[in-house]
Order: sequence, then C-alpha cells, then structure tokens
Amino acid sequence: MADQFLCTRCSTPLDAPSASGLCVACALATQAEQPPAAGPPAPDTPQAREDGTPAGENPNPFAPTHTGPDAAPTASGPPAPRGDLPDAPEGFTLYHRLGGGGMGDVYLAHEAATNRFVAVKFLRRAGNAQLLDRFKLEFRALANLNHPNAVDVYTYKFDGPAPFYAMEFLEGGSVADRLRASGPLAAADAVELIRKVAGAVRALHEHRAHGCLNGVIHRDIKPGNILLTDAGEPKLADFGLVKYLDADTLTHTLQEVGTAQYMPPEQFNRANGEVGYPADVYGLGATLYHLLTGCPPFTGETVFDVRDAVLGAAPVRVRALRPEVPLELEAVVLKCLAKDPAERYQTVAELLKALANPELDPAPRYTRGYRARQGLKRHSRALSLGAVALTAVALVAWYWPKGGEDPASTLVAGLEAGKKQELIGRNGPTVPVRWAVRQPERAGPKLDGKTPAPFAALCPETSLGLLLNDPKVESYRLRGRFRQDVQFSDVGDNGKSRTGLVVGYTELKFDAGRTLHFATAVAFQDHQLPPKTKPDRYHLIHDDWGLVDFPLKPLGRVPQRGFFLKLDPPTGDERDWHEFTVDVRPSGITFELNGNRQVASREFIQENWERIAKYVAKTEPGLPQFAAPKWSPRLPIGLAVQHSWSSFADLTIEPLPAP
Repeated sequence: MADQFLCTRCSTPLDAPSASGLCVACALATQAEQPPAAGPPAPDTPQAREDGTPAGENPNPFAPTHTGPDAAPTASGPPAPRGDLPDAPEGFTLYHRLGGGGMGDVYLAHEAATNRFVAVKFLRRAGNAQLLDRFKLEFRALANLNHPNAVDVYTYKFDGPAPFYAMEFLEGGSVADRLRASGPLAAADAVELIRKVAGAVRALHEHRAHGCLNGVIHRDIKPGNILLTDAGEPKLADFGLVKYLDADTLTHTLQEVGTAQYMPPEQFNRANGEVGYPADVYGLGATLYHLLTGCPPFTGETVFDVRDAVLGAAPVRVRALRPEVPLELEAVVLKCLAKDPAERYQTVAELLKALANPELDPAPRYTRGYRARQGLKRHSRALSLGAVALTAVALVAWYWPKGGEDPASTLVAGLEAGKKQELIGRNGPTVPVRWAVRQPERAGPKLDGKTPAPFAALCPETSLGLLLNDPKVESYRLRGRFRQDVQFSDVGDNGKSRTGLVVGYTELKFDAGRTLHFATAVAFQDHQLPPKTKPDRYHLIHDDWGLVDFPLKPLGRVPQRGFFLKLDPPTGDERDWHEFTVDVRPSGITFELNGNRQVASREFIQENWERIAKYVAKTEPGLPQFAAPKWSPRLPIGLAVQHSWSSFADLTIEPLPAP
C-alpha cells in the first residue's frame, strides 16, 4: 500500500504531498490565526520574525514549536493561570501557553513534586495513532540523547485523552529572541555557539541504543529551536521532526516538513537527494549564517518564494553583509549550504573539525575568480550552445585574475600553473600576513638608512606569521634573504633567538580559550651564544615547536630535537643578509643556508610532534585526550621570529617536480 500523507494539523488525508504539510482548510485557518502586524519587517534584517516567517501578507505554514518563555516567572511569584488552558495533568499547574507547532502545544507549568517550573507539551490530536507514535518518537529522541546542549525531558504520560511530556523550562529565551533584540553575533561567539549545538546534533546522529541502528537526524535546526539558559548556554530543542534512519521506522510514512529558511533542498524535493546527516549539516550552516549576518540565508514574500530560492538560488555571501567575518569561516558556512548533499560536510564531526580550524579547511574561498568559475560551471550547458567567441571570453574570465581577486588565491593559482610566485617583494609581503602566534610589537618596512628592508618584525616573544594557508602543491621551494638586526642584550633572552621560515603549522583548540600550536621551523641564529657555550658559534637550526597558549599564562615553548650546524660569524657592525633555501616535499624538508645543508624526514618531524603532544598531555592534566596532528607539505607556511628584530626580502615560492 502506498504511503498516505496526512495534514500535520488535523490529520486529514491529503490527495498529494503538500509543500506546507497542511490541508487547504488548515492553511487558511493558520493564516486567519496570525495576529496583524504593525508593518511587515524586512526579510533580511535582524528584526525579521523569529519563526522565520517571510515578510508579506502570507504566513509561514512551516510554523515552529516554541518552548521558550513568553512571560517568565518572576521573583514575586508565578504568573496567574489563564482561563483558556487544557486540563492540567495530575501534579502540575498550568500557567500559560508558550508556543505550538503542527503537532502539539507547549505550556508553562509548575511541577508540585519537584517544586520547579517546566515546559509541558501536549499532543494536539490525541486520537490520531500516527501522530501519537510520532509524539512518542520525539520524546524517545530527547530522552535518549542526554547531552548538555540538548533540552532535558523529565516525565511523560501517553495514554489517556491528553498525552504529554514535561521538559526543561529555559528562561533565557531562544537564540532567535537574542538575534531579534541584539542583532548578529561576533564571529567567535557565533562559532562557539554553533559548535556546542553541533555537539548535541553529533550525539543525536551517533545514537545507536534501543534498536536504532543508523542514528537519528533532527531536520529542524534553526535559531528558534535553540534555547538559552540564564548563563547563555545553548540547548537544542523541538525534536518533533526527528527521523530515525532505520528502514522500518514510522517517519518514512509521514509528510516531512520543517522551516523553509533553514531546510535543505532535499527536504523540499527528493530529486535533490536523500535526507540524511548532511541535512542537519545544512541546518547548522543556515543557523550559523543567521548568527553571523542577522538574517536567514534565504528569504521571500511567501514560503513558496523561499522554497524556490533554496532550490535554485545562491545565498548572499556572508562577507557581503558582514565584511569583518573571516574569508575562511565564510567558506565553511557556504559549504554547509551547498545544494547537493554530497558537496557538504558529510558528518557533523567533519563540520566541527572545520570550525575548529577554518584556515586549514579545504572549503573553497569565495573570491571573485572562484565565483566566476562557479558561474561558468552552472551555465556551461547554455554556453556550449552559444557562439565560440563567447565561450572563449568565458574561458579567459576563468583564468584571468580580477581586480578584486584575493591575493593568496591568485598566488596559489600561479603555483598550480607551475609558476614561481613572490611572497615578499620590494614593497613588502604580496599576501596578508596572519599572525597565528603572538602579534609582533612592530611589523612592516624597515626603512632607516642603515639597514633598509621591505619587511621586518620586532618580536620579543615567539611570533609565527602565516603567508599561505595551503600552497595547493605537494612539492615546492622557498627561497629568500633573511637578517637578524638586534643584539641579544636588546631582547634579553640569550641563546633562544630564531629567524626563519615556518614549513608546517597547525593548532588544537580546547575549551576556555586554550590553544596548542604545532610548528616546524627552519631558522638560523646570527648572534654569539652565551659565554658558557663555545664562543663564536652560530647555528642553522631545524626545530619543531610546541607552543602552549593558555589564558592568564605566558606562552610556553616545548623544545624538541633539531639539527644544529655551524655558520660563519657576522663581520662588521651590521648583520649580514643570509640566503635561505628550503625544499619541501611529502618525504620531508631539505634546507640550506650559506652552503650548509641538512635534511629532516617526515618521520623525524612527526616523531617530534608526537613528543610535543605527550609532553603537553603530561604537564597539563586538565586537557581532554588529544592526538598529535599530522605534518604535511600542504599545511600553512610563513615566517618564524623568536626574541629578535628580523628582516625579510626577496622571498619566493616555486613548485618542484614530483620526486
């Protein structure tokens, strides 16, 4: 027998699937129940309605279930119970309605046995067996999740005329409330919030108990379904659309709906793919988009306009609305919103990894050149039918860098084409320097008449400045001229000066702002060592660094084994420029300075990173378990400066043939 689609409000059988999940009568009734607005808010502002209703006269039939407070209890006592309330379950006192959705209504209640306020959800159509089974599934998903960032459930009663369950009441309201009141969040705050919610979604996906073999998906992740504690901790709520991915579960026979602005294309139309884990990745990405910009990724006059935009339009770039959002974070968000589920992160674990370190994630950066290539790809069929001249123009546009092209993307494209590229030229760096570890006290051209240089950095501590997040080639050569300008007495830390290149960097972020940096540096020391060591000895150094960066604690360096080679001491009053060459390949690195040459294998570097991880795990017992990251030639590269004022010139990178 074919699956029967039911109205999600009155359970009337539908002749065909409805985009809203409602029959005609209920859709009209829903519209009539909407209170008149003083004026429709603009759909792309933080003041848009928290339930995602598009601006205009037509309501959103994809209505959410709200479990946040309309009027929270006060210190003077609970609000007076209203007269239009259902019969309260034994042991509960109902006060007022908090919200409702297609399946049930939620009320603020006081539980006598525990003397606490709770949110009680009642099934609206208790006589419908299918809806009752779905109601039980919703409770089952919440009860089995047991995650700190998901709403807790307490008790239930499914038999009788008024099936219900009681859950945690959160007085902080919803994230939608917060966005409406305060506007978009700072990038760091938005990422932190979505990472916590994603942890709950990941736990839901990985649930395997009580006969669930393939996990559970939420299918309705949005700001209105993320509630906040008094302390501001987010908790995922409203599991009314959960889908158990086992073949024989009930959810395959019910109309699948959601909130249009946050629904993936496959949830509207199965021609876009099956609904699975990537559907929740989309919901998390759409929510993060809203947190960063103050509006959903897609809006429209009606829900059907929104549906058409979700299915066929590209979202407005995050940075077009909030230019201060990092390019790498925007790339992560837009990858989540890919139309094709196969082009998104396939699991929430992959998304969490990308959010922990967006700079290392391979998601494409939405530069002008990339957007031009994507546009060409989308319209390739039409172009193939056009004139040869137009096709030629399009191909030129594909490869020719535009004025607004991201400099790093242009440089990487040149590397991929096999051409040498300039990282630091006569006018300084050709790409922005991102200081991943400790901003220098001073950075920029050193133009005094005695020792001019296109770029210099004064770093009393350890500073790592990244030039490329990913060179996109496996084998390459770095070559440049470096100089140390400062005596040891000027920086006050004899024996630890370093100037050179970072040839592999990554970081591990823990909670409470704790960060562990891993870096492989090829550097030199151009100063005399302290008197207790052999005088007039200068070093070419390979060193793997572990940098422990915890709040309220100085940056700590974890030393590891390295190579040391003698160099000729500098002569005269001024420090000498040194020619530096480093070959980086998947097998390791080869470095040369002033005719001195040394090799560090990939195994040697990885062994040192493992030592760093073990050392930090031993000396910082409060950290969660972690593994050392893997070194690779595709990791970020840049400049390394420690306890020195160092100058840089003529730094280039060129691809090498595969060995």
